[in-house]
Amino acid sequence: MGTKTTLLTACYNGEEFIQEYIDCLLAQTVTSLQIVFVNDGSTDKSEEILLSYEKAFREKGFELTYIRQENKGQVKAINRGLKEVRGDYLILYDIDDKLMPDAVLHMSTYLEEHPKCGTVLSNGLYEYPDSGKKSHSFTRNKKLSNRVFEDLLRIELYNWPGAYMIRWSMFERINPGHQIYEAHYGQNLQLLLPMTFHYSTGFLDEPLLCYRIRANSLSHSKNKSRVRELNQEYARTREHIVESLEMPEERRKYYINIIRESNYRKLLKFSARNNLTEDMKQVYGEMRINGWLRLYDRVIYLLGFTGPGRYLFRAIDHVYRRLRGKAF
Repeated sequence: MGTKTTLLTACYNGEEFIQEYIDCLLAQTVTSLQIVFVNDGSTDKSEEILLSYEKAFREKGFELTYIRQENKGQVKAINRGLKEVRGDYLILYDIDDKLMPDAVLHMSTYLEEHPKCGTVLSNGLYEYPDSGKKSHSFTRNKKLSNRVFEDLLRIELYNWPGAYMIRWSMFERINPGHQIYEAHYGQNLQLLLPMTFHYSTGFLDEPLLCYRIRANSLSHSKNKSRVRELNQEYARTREHIVESLEMPEERRKYYINIIRESNYRKLLKFSARNNLTEDMKQVYGEMRINGWLRLYDRVIYLLGFTGPGRYLFRAIDHVYRRLRGKAF
């Protein structure tokens, strides 16, 4: 395929994972790829290891665009890398996950064959390298719903880097400055929400990414205060993006309500799972005041007060997710 894709990675002290990262890139079955690698002030040997493969990348037909900056955080590093994109398509890729060899080829082929499509998502596998827990698919659904934008707002659709690719010309049309909102955490929603709002989204039901969930992962923390902080920040990011999009005010209020309701529902489930009864009471009360309670929320609340109830809730929630093919 002659069309070039840009793969963008921001890295801070990724020495532990960089060899597998490089191996995954060199295993890609495309013949043309721009790799934009932003070293966000690493103090380990990740730079040395990566640059030792410059010749191997050239021989593969890949172009390495290497940028080093002082440590400013991942989203600022992504914004720096966006200024260097020259491909027709863009994929973000975290250094500690694993792309399958056909990932870039299959996603870029899909976008080439569907010229009105702005984004394509792929299926993938969750892996748990620290626990030995069995890997499983992101989703059992064979296709996306027709409301991808809302599913992202409701936290009912994954947005992992490496599991989606966007058409760069369409992104430039709605973001000519190549600058995304600099939230404290995350950068994927800033790309996906505007794209799925303005353009259609495709889906490839094949596992093109292994997404690693690690015990010390920031985004999958079990720490009560950290989870609350992350949820609030992700909700603020969603709200900021909705506020920035042009739409009727009534529609905007509808989306903001979706964001807040979904955030509280996620906090309710976290509190029930982790025996945080006071938090659960507070969250449940706020949901009742705002008219967000559903039968499922009431069941969660009742089961969350006893040990056997919490085990039953986990079992019900597991079955519920499998039946719906949900990614979270």
